[in-house]
Amino acid sequence: MPIYYKIDVIEELRQRGFNQRTIRTNALIPSTAVNSFRNDDPVSFDTLAKVCALLDKQPGDIIGYLPIKDFVEHRNRKADQEKNEHAAREIRLRAAVAELKNRP
Repeated sequence: MPIYYKIDVIEELRQRGFNQRTIRTNALIPSTAVNSFRNDDPVSFDTLAKVCALLDKQPGDIIGYLPIKDFVEHRNRKADQEKNEHAAREIRLRAAVAELKNRP
């Protein structure tokens, strides 16, 4: 899906005082969503709404849409910046899958 996160959601939450322990103990957002944000995977609209409330942002401040070609380039740039080689491979793989899914 050519939807991407414009911001590092986990880092933004951390800057607002919501560390992982706070999020988990207060059930602010599902723990699976934390992993989804880390992996650039989609989250539900309910989770997105909760994050918008926590960060005082609009959905468009958090997510964006790119045509598939640009999305794949965005993902590959992100992979190039990733320090963990396993994570970089995963990002590139997900970009390739997105490209295949969006072929005419």
